[in-house]
Amino acid sequence: LDPLKPPTQFKVTAPKNGSMGDLCIALGKLANVPGDSLVVADVYNHRFHKIYTNDDQLSHILDRDDIFVYETDNTDPNNVTVPVYLREKKNCSSYAPSNLFGQPLL
Repeated sequence: LDPLKPPTQFKVTAPKNGSMGDLCIALGKLANVPGDSLVVADVYNHRFHKIYTNDDQLSHILDRDDIFVYETDNTDPNNVTVPVYLREKKNCSSYAPSNLFGQPLL
């Protein structure tokens, strides 16, 4: 994991009837990272709509979905991956979900 590397967009070829695990393996080869360290997520409206497991089918991804793949550190079973959302600070004290911006992070 290199936090200084910017996000990169890839064009990945994977079997249409394959799984998210197949996608992670194919992307891992392109990005030169272990495929088992990748997590596939559907992002909608600046939040995670769905975080897929490796067993989920690629057919669950629709053409309109914004799919992001995150590299995580899974070497230590005591580590916990926490989603991070970017929210604009407002003067009012109530939580307004519309204040989210950008893409969430894992």
